[in-house]
Amino acid sequence: MKLNVCIRVGVLGLIAFVSVSPHVLARNPIESALRNVERTLCKAVKSKSCKHKKTKSPIVEKPVPQRTETPVTPVIQIKPKPPIPREKPVETEVIPPEPVIDVAPEPIPPEPVIPPAPPVPPKNIAPQPKAASPPPIHLPAPVLLSDATACQAALNKFNVSFTPNPTYEQQGSCVIINPVRLKSYTLNGQKLEFPDQPNLNCGFALQFINFIHDSAIPTVASQAKSQISKLYTGPGFVCRGRNGDSSAKMSEHALGNAVDIERIQLADGRIFLVKDAISSLNKDYLVLSTIRHSACTYFTTVLGPGANEAHASHFHFDLGQHGKSGTYRICE
Repeated sequence: MKLNVCIRVGVLGLIAFVSVSPHVLARNPIESALRNVERTLCKAVKSKSCKHKKTKSPIVEKPVPQRTETPVTPVIQIKPKPPIPREKPVETEVIPPEPVIDVAPEPIPPEPVIPPAPPVPPKNIAPQPKAASPPPIHLPAPVLLSDATACQAALNKFNVSFTPNPTYEQQGSCVIINPVRLKSYTLNGQKLEFPDQPNLNCGFALQFINFIHDSAIPTVASQAKSQISKLYTGPGFVCRGRNGDSSAKMSEHALGNAVDIERIQLADGRIFLVKDAISSLNKDYLVLSTIRHSACTYFTTVLGPGANEAHASHFHFDLGQHGKSGTYRICE
């Protein structure tokens, strides 16, 4: 009997142990199981042996809530984006300019200067000189004609090389008053020679030097960029009629009062032929025409190419008197 009771108690205890709530076992499984088995057995057997024991009120422990392992969703902290700072103005880096290396350019040879073509004057109208000639400088006519000493002193003042020729042979009615033979004229160290050494009266010789000093030399220097080295004048004195006509009125050459300029030679070797003064197409036309028209200020007669056949190759200058008053001038 007792054995059966024990077996039953053991089975019930095992069943009770198995049926114990998992949360009680989780706290104190052995102690709780034993207490439950004891209470169950006492009730089943209804043994008196269980009555003498004080039945303690079972300690009902508060069930511990089972922790349910739930997957923890990781909290992703999104950090707030820092405020975007205002962009500072981009400072442009100032790059200093590279130093300029002053390289001297290679010298460029100057281009040849081509002189402009001389203007073509209208037909039948004599070209005018480029600049007005200065007024002639000369001694009063009475002194030039009668006072040989005063006239020769004036020639010396102009650095004229000459030879007085008082014994010049007279040819009939042809005679020279106060004759001189011109050799050269020096201006600023430049000598101008008279290769023909003309025989002239002193008054005309002085006026001729005035013209060369004031007009001929400056014209050639400015337009031809050179100096006159030689001036070919012919013999000066020739006892003949005008234009070589023995039946005509006596020429001023018969008084030593005229010269015929046939060519002009420059210091650089160039030669101006007076015959080229006939046409503006000739390269020396401008210089020759300027000399020609300025001579009209110094002489009472100026003839040249185009005036007539007798003067086609030279300029004729003289101090002959024309008209009743003697002041009329011929400039052709």
